[in-house]
Amino acid sequence: MNCLPLLELERFAEALVDGLKAELFLTPKPGLVDLSDNGSHADLNLGLMLSSIRLLRTYLDELAVALYRQRPLAELQLIGVAAERRMLKQLGCNGHRGGIFLTGLLLSAYARSGSSEPQALSRAVALQAQSFFQLAELPDSHGQQARERYQSGGIVSEALRGLPGLFEIALPAMTACGVDFETGAYLAMSRLMMGCEDTTCLHRGGQTGLARLRKAGAALEQCLLAGEDPQPLLRRLNRDFRRRNLTMGGVADLLGLAFGYLSFAGMGQVAAEQRSGRSERLAYPSVQSAL
Repeated sequence: MNCLPLLELERFAEALVDGLKAELFLTPKPGLVDLSDNGSHADLNLGLMLSSIRLLRTYLDELAVALYRQRPLAELQLIGVAAERRMLKQLGCNGHRGGIFLTGLLLSAYARSGSSEPQALSRAVALQAQSFFQLAELPDSHGQQARERYQSGGIVSEALRGLPGLFEIALPAMTACGVDFETGAYLAMSRLMMGCEDTTCLHRGGQTGLARLRKAGAALEQCLLAGEDPQPLLRRLNRDFRRRNLTMGGVADLLGLAFGYLSFAGMGQVAAEQRSGRSERLAYPSVQSAL
């Protein structure tokens, strides 16, 4: 494993946390918690998700130190398990369980490769995931139940393939829109909706729900490419998702990773927008005061 400076690992960790905040604040989103409502989540709200992100930051700080000290993979896994338990104990829910796994995987891959270059980082993610799944037993989660029932690869396949949802779908969509970060974010979201094997959607809606997710993503992409305002469509999709109890946690996690990567790589202004409050949709005053 490459020995990156601790400050560099902490900087990447901070960027990933910024990315999760940016995903949370992006409003509206179909079926997901945002500044407007709780989406299709009766057990979650904005305050809980912000608290969840703060706990995730503690986890990433602990993981960064362990990676800097080149601790063995088994010890890194225990840090992640402890983070899940802490989140469940303190909040009564695991609002960012997928986020714990994916941010930890990406941070570990960065430490392993010593490079933030997309191809190198993707290869390191795949290698790190392979080592992880050889050592760890998959928990009995809703995602695992959906993977088994519908023969879906889900987050496991995504990780083993080096996070193509991040590097091949979300990042190209975001950077294609230049400085129009909101359009880029929604374009990335639309394409993740069409291409991500979202097991949270499968768990709630089965194959029919996943087909609805694909159709909604295609409609959003068409709207954006036509240069139309996506807000009315997004609000309609959110109402439809809430009525059908559909959500898309996998899409949200990958979108948050993309925001974080761009912030770290200096190709976006996610963290700057959050701190300055210039973005009306990404930084409500009430949310800023909660950070």
